[in-house]
Amino acid sequence: MSYLFWQPVCKPSITRRTVLTTIFASLLAPKVVTAASSDQSTNLMDAFWVCYNANRGVDLETRVAALNTTFLRPHIAFYIASIMHGGPIHLMNSFISQWLTRVDGRVSDIHAMAEAIQPAWQEHEPRFRKVFPEAITRKLTIMPSIGCFNAKPGRLDGAETLFAAPDGMVLMGNTIEDLPVTLDHEAFHLYQHQVNQTINASYVWGRLWSEGLAQYVSQRLNPHASQSSIMMSMELAQASPQDIAAGTELARKAFESTDQTALQTLFAAMTHDTLPPRIGYLVGLRAVEKISGNHTLDELARMPADRVRPILYRALCC
Repeated sequence: MSYLFWQPVCKPSITRRTVLTTIFASLLAPKVVTAASSDQSTNLMDAFWVCYNANRGVDLETRVAALNTTFLRPHIAFYIASIMHGGPIHLMNSFISQWLTRVDGRVSDIHAMAEAIQPAWQEHEPRFRKVFPEAITRKLTIMPSIGCFNAKPGRLDGAETLFAAPDGMVLMGNTIEDLPVTLDHEAFHLYQHQVNQTINASYVWGRLWSEGLAQYVSQRLNPHASQSSIMMSMELAQASPQDIAAGTELARKAFESTDQTALQTLFAAMTHDTLPPRIGYLVGLRAVEKISGNHTLDELARMPADRVRPILYRALCC
């Protein structure tokens, strides 16, 4: 998954006040009907555009208030599930304002991306199941991420769900042509969690393996995709050998760590003084390429942590 901002737009708070605010917001919010189809997909974009268009001509503060009241609160369960994995969430008005300003300049592109996701998902499903036939049925939710992510796996109402955010995709520079890569990457995260729960992504080694392997799978399933599409970044696709070496050194030193600074430097979509954003994705991919050998993609997905950790570390050392 990729994030527009690492901390921020979606700033978690664990205070009692925020928990109560979230609970009451969801309880008091009006019931809304969202587009749902027989293929287990949900699309919140129509409801979002109704709110967006109704308030386009007013001042920004009023627009944010209207968005909170008529869209975010009625759909708070989707944001709790996608952003905070079931925990409390507090979307700060200042960041919502920044996000709305950016959306204003890309409305047509976001519309086009939103329309393209469902057909791309329908094409993705049978192709993905040819490689991973045991993959369980997954739900698709298309929603604005309010600047928090482009696509990511999660759980909603007890079901494995892929959350796809057309606004996040466009604002991060993803194109419609990138959709097969993005969907394969995130769907693989869901599949790996289904068959192998030994990989702890709160550690640098776990995140490195999880993201590197998802990159490798999307690369294998999309052999004609450009490197910039696979990496979801032209800057990362053009990373210098020196950048890769520096990222590899950081990953090796922080291998067994849960240090947030190291994780952000390696995996966050934010500018660093010395390394390209998300360099850990590329470091992980290069390590998995060394490890893959004669393993099938399914074998790699199921490889337990006690096997992954030593061979991954060795891959970083040579």
